[in-house]
Amino acid sequence: LPAMTDLLDLTDDANPLYLRHGNPGLKNARLHNATFEADWRDRERGRTTDLNLNYTLCLDAIGNAVVYNRQTGVTESTPRNIDGNWNLRANLSHNRPLDKQKRLNFSTNTRLSYNNSVDFASVVGEAASDRSSVRNLNLSQTLRASYRMGKFSVGGKVNADWSYARSPREDFSTISSVDLYYSLTGQVKLPGNVDLSTDLTLYSRRGYDDASMNSDDWVWNARVSKSLLHGNLVLALDGFDILQQLSNVRTYINAQGRTEVRYNTIPNYFMAHVIYRLNIKPKRDRQ
Repeated sequence: LPAMTDLLDLTDDANPLYLRHGNPGLKNARLHNATFEADWRDRERGRTTDLNLNYTLCLDAIGNAVVYNRQTGVTESTPRNIDGNWNLRANLSHNRPLDKQKRLNFSTNTRLSYNNSVDFASVVGEAASDRSSVRNLNLSQTLRASYRMGKFSVGGKVNADWSYARSPREDFSTISSVDLYYSLTGQVKLPGNVDLSTDLTLYSRRGYDDASMNSDDWVWNARVSKSLLHGNLVLALDGFDILQQLSNVRTYINAQGRTEVRYNTIPNYFMAHVIYRLNIKPKRDRQ
């Protein structure tokens, strides 16, 4: 359903440079979804394969028709219905052990999606259409491997995410970018009921027009904990982004090819925990 305020035939001019109009003629958006799922299980060998296909069509989607006047600097926004939004997604995953003891495990996940995103974009005084259609193709591949033996475990993960976006709009620059990350994890139980776990990840971005988005960031997290009083008391210390390479400002590309900035207020921190487990059984159970 449209927001109640969007259905009012009024203009909000509290900000004279940003006028928001209502639209009493808005229709309800309708979402059609079709999904196909299949899975194969070999429990004796510990192998699993999953396939998922999904198609989504949105009719009368509600978007904001934004018109910017370069001469006056005034922006006007009006909610309107628009058709043409649909997406198709496919996902295939496979998991299997690589040894008879099932200590060494491997998994792969492949994702493919195509999104036709339609929205509004127009500028007063220009011949550009107020209909913005962007085709987004995304291919992602993830590989994981892990090894566990007794109180020791180690794992690795590689992920590649390729995005391609194009549009018939004259002011649209075709986007072809790749996001990569490589991760190593480890966990070991030391003498004295001390647990140590850590993970190290390299985030890499390539292919963006904005040079600040083509970056390499190392992220190292770690945790050390000690159990006391037969496991009822746990003392732990967490360290997040120990190398201090994460920025509190991140830039992304959405389905319309626009850059968006998100903020994270605490990119780097240490935190201590004191956890006490108290179990009191009901009186009837004690009897």
